[in-house]
Amino acid sequence: MWWLLPIAAAGAAGAIYAYFDGEAKDARKRWQRDRARVERTVEEHRQNIERRLDEAQSSYDFHVLTDLHHSSFRVGDEAYRILKDARASLEVMGRMLVDAKARRAEFEVALRPERDLERRRKLLAEIDMLNELRAQVFPDKDEVKAQRDQLFAEVQRLNEQTRRLKEAIRDRCGSRGREWFAKLEERKAARRS
Repeated sequence: MWWLLPIAAAGAAGAIYAYFDGEAKDARKRWQRDRARVERTVEEHRQNIERRLDEAQSSYDFHVLTDLHHSSFRVGDEAYRILKDARASLEVMGRMLVDAKARRAEFEVALRPERDLERRRKLLAEIDMLNELRAQVFPDKDEVKAQRDQLFAEVQRLNEQTRRLKEAIRDRCGSRGREWFAKLEERKAARRS
């Protein structure tokens, strides 16, 4: 959790660490804090929808299914908010890595002709700090990316289950189900325009 520590690095590495403050740090904290809970909730809702759809009863409980549909939308919305935090974190980490690499290259170019031992030592220290920064950020970025991809896949599965649930309400809950479905589609069309 390098991003939670106070910035101790100086020079170029310190400036690059500073990218991860304010909104970026808040987004990362929310992602770290909420991801596992949201992922579990998405999976539970998806399984609940699947279970309800697989019951294949002729008399579905209209209110239970519409409540489940509404709940599924709320869970999906929360998951998309947390995925937005992951994207923000990944964007900042990507920018940090690119800038650290560029600054390291600048220091390496400056190091080649340098004869002053004190100046060489300072350049090498800057390069070492930038290498350490990259060594901390790369695995964290990979982990967030894998977690984001996993949650996104679960949300897609939830969305598919929610679509199937919506169609089951329309097809199996009589006139109330067809009316509910039509109103839902009207609201969706109104939001699009």
